[in-house]
Amino acid sequence: MAITHSVVATGANDATDQVSLTAWNDDHTIDDDTVTEAQLATAVQTKLNTVGATGATGAAGATGATGSAGSTGASGPTGGAGATGPTGAGGAAGSTGPTGAGGAAGSTGPTGAGGAAGSTGPTGAGGAAGATGATGAGGATGPTGPAASSPLAAGMSASDHQTGTLAQLVNVCYGTGPTGPTASGTTEGTLYITYTA
Repeated sequence: MAITHSVVATGANDATDQVSLTAWNDDHTIDDDTVTEAQLATAVQTKLNTVGATGATGAAGATGATGSAGSTGASGPTGGAGATGPTGAGGAAGSTGPTGAGGAAGSTGPTGAGGAAGSTGPTGAGGAAGATGATGAGGATGPTGPAASSPLAAGMSASDHQTGTLAQLVNVCYGTGPTGPTASGTTEGTLYITYTA
């Protein structure tokens, strides 16, 4: 804080004068240690001792204009990381993969045991008796009756197999191809044997 003269000089300023208006009214310089703390304390205490009673409070002055906004302060430190959010809902199921290639055909099973022998067919009817000839030479012998049919005749085949626990006769087919006939073309349970022609 500057210390100035209590009387302000007036009149025309003449810079050639030893004391000009500018020099007279300019701030004075006070060297360090010119006024000590003890001197200031004594002066302040003396002033306080001579101060009269406090007068009534004056009316409040008009509100001063709002000062300009101060500069923005430095940014605060970065906050800690937030808590992990909840797990999102599961994705939709993937599409079904393509069907794998079919497995190789299984090997042909062993040939089943032979079926029991069929029963003997009925005896053919005897031939008719020849007419009684005249006495003398004997009559001619009658013709031989037809032969009885057999259940094992040529071309005979077993029926379709029914269940895995029912014993039945087995049909056998032969061929040179690698694939046997289908169930729609032959009886079920038929064995197919491949041979080289």
